[in-house]
Amino acid sequence: MLVERFPDVAEVVQGRGNQATYVNTVPSHIQEELIVEFLDDTYQIKQQQQSTDKTSNPYHDTTGHLKDLARPYTSSTRMLMKNHPLMLMVEHKMTMLLAHLVCVSLVKHKWAKFGR
Repeated sequence: MLVERFPDVAEVVQGRGNQATYVNTVPSHIQEELIVEFLDDTYQIKQQQQSTDKTSNPYHDTTGHLKDLARPYTSSTRMLMKNHPLMLMVEHKMTMLLAHLVCVSLVKHKWAKFGR
């Protein structure tokens, strides 16, 4: 796992997870897109079912919904939680990674969507 063995590389990869886009080409109107595919890695699709199109998202359709073929890599919820990149960052005390905009945004999104 990248977080455990190569935290410096994980930080570089994580830094590529946010892209600023100017809306109407006005710098004061910046729309930021956060890419969390390396942080939310629960699902997989069998190799023979994956598209050969390298520009398409293998797990989500064009509307952003999870594809029907996507399945968790294990049925054990305990294993999914233990192996989640955010949990590994906490376990290995990777505070720089946890404080990154992509991680903070993902946690806020999950709390807003699934939290109590």
